[in-house]
Amino acid sequence: MLTRRLQTHNIGKISGDKLMTMNSNLTTFLQSIGARLDERNHCFFPSADSPVAVEPERNFVSPLTHYGFLSIDGPDTSQFLQGQTTCNVSQVNTHHGTRGACCSPKGRVISSFLLGSTHEENFILRMRHKLVDITEAALSKYIVFSKAKQTNANDDYVAIGLSGTKSSGAIERIFGNVPNKKLGTIIQGDNLAIQLDEEGHCFECWLKIDTVESLWSSLTKDFTLQGSKTWELLTIRLGLGEIDSETTECFIPQMLNYHCTYAVSFTKGCYTGQEVVARMQYKGKLKKHMYHIIVEQAWLHPGDDLYAEKGQQSIGKIVNIVNLDNRGCEALAVITESYVTNDNIFISTNKESADSANEAEIRNAKILTLPYAI
Repeated sequence: MLTRRLQTHNIGKISGDKLMTMNSNLTTFLQSIGARLDERNHCFFPSADSPVAVEPERNFVSPLTHYGFLSIDGPDTSQFLQGQTTCNVSQVNTHHGTRGACCSPKGRVISSFLLGSTHEENFILRMRHKLVDITEAALSKYIVFSKAKQTNANDDYVAIGLSGTKSSGAIERIFGNVPNKKLGTIIQGDNLAIQLDEEGHCFECWLKIDTVESLWSSLTKDFTLQGSKTWELLTIRLGLGEIDSETTECFIPQMLNYHCTYAVSFTKGCYTGQEVVARMQYKGKLKKHMYHIIVEQAWLHPGDDLYAEKGQQSIGKIVNIVNLDNRGCEALAVITESYVTNDNIFISTNKESADSANEAEIRNAKILTLPYAI
């Protein structure tokens, strides 16, 4: 059976163990605000632990504990990252960030990230928590040739998400000013805020863990607390697919629509995996794209395969997903285009159930509109 029930008590036990392995300052902070962690490092509040549909005018704040940080320092940092990532790092400075990805030599995305800079020789990559070690290992093969050093900064920073019309006011209270454009950044010491939308209603703050508790009350004034899965739901609805440990090296950037969300530069020059990515862009025909889907009464996970009705071969894979209890789930999934065209998407996590007519095992998926054209 695909459908599973949320085991709240089990998650509580897991989250208690998780908190003990984290930075002690962050542990204390999360406990002080009544937050707990699930098995995927997602923050939730037991009184309201299910994601909700969030309207743009609603103001909420989320500790984004499912994110981790890789810090790279040194005089060659910008040049090094320019040769190892899909984005144009030369355009990143203390006033502007970017989205990007790190690829294998075969052009498969190892990790996706949001990139910012706190000063000329320091760049911070925010990615899924479990990918920091994986990315560090991948980059270690090349960084030895540069005057740069990478550091796992999971114990140094915590990401905080702000959404709503009051977000810019909160940023100004903490940082003294507000970015004025999408992916604009502002820094105060080693803390950084990045604007994620055009209107200035959505921000991420990357705060040093030893400062977050003192800034919290000022940052969150007039905001409601929501778990990080609510933030992930917003990310899904924006069509921003993020690689996690289950999907590392599964996709090329274009399958994730990164060419549509400005996470890939086709003019910057060479980088690891660039030949494959460029060949697909200029000479290939992309047969798979990432789509926003909704499935009723299904319980799926990142990396799960999708099958057509009575199909024997996978037609796609879940990238990111938020399960909405009895309301099913919303997800971003890379799916073979022809099946989307034929409106023939059925959800199953294994071939045996894909051949079954049992309605509890096969679910029809509805394709939703993305905020950009594929």
